[in-house]
Amino acid sequence: MQLCEVFGTTNVRIFSYYPPGDAHDWNGVEARWEREVFDRMRRKAELAERRGVRLVHENEHRIYGDSPERLGRLFAEVRLPALRAVYDGANYVFCGYDPLDGWRRTKALTVHFHLKDWRSGEKHGCLLGEGGGQWPAVLAEAVKAGYDGFATLEPHLLGGGPTGGVTGPELFPKAVAAARAVLERAGAEVR
Repeated sequence: MQLCEVFGTTNVRIFSYYPPGDAHDWNGVEARWEREVFDRMRRKAELAERRGVRLVHENEHRIYGDSPERLGRLFAEVRLPALRAVYDGANYVFCGYDPLDGWRRTKALTVHFHLKDWRSGEKHGCLLGEGGGQWPAVLAEAVKAGYDGFATLEPHLLGGGPTGGVTGPELFPKAVAAARAVLERAGAEVR
C-alpha cells in the first residue's frame, strides 16, 4: 500500500486465498476455512480504507473467490468500500462456472475488467467474444448501467498460468481489434 503513492494509484489488485494443504480446490475444506478467509480479507480492507487505498479482488483460478457463489459470500461478509471486484469472465469459464452469474453477483462492486476469453477445456485463451465468457452481454449490461472504470486486455492467446499469460507480438494486434469490436458493439467509449 505504501507503493501506491510511488506509482500514483489507489488501486491494488488482490486475490483471496488458495485452499490449504494438499487440497486442489475449496470443495470439502470450504466450511472449515471460510471464516478465516473473511476475517483476513476484512482486516486487509480495513487497513486499505485507513490508507485511502482500494483493493480490487480478481476471481482467479483456485482461490476462494474463484466461484460466483463464494465470491458473493465474501463481498456480503466484507461490506467495505475499500474492497471491490475485478471481473474476468475467462476465469469463470476456465473454472467451470457461469460467467453471467459471476457478473450479476458482482456488477455493483466491479471497478475493473480483465478482458480475455476462454473456451471450456482449452489450454489457452481465445479472442474476446469467441469464447464462453459472455463478454458481449456483460459489457452491454455494464455500459447500460453506466460503468466508468478500467479494463485491461489480458488475452493469453498462447498460454497462461499462475505467473502470467503469453500472447506474443503477432497475435496482440488481433486481440486489440477483437476487444475494440466487442466494446464498440456494447456501446462503450473506447479510448
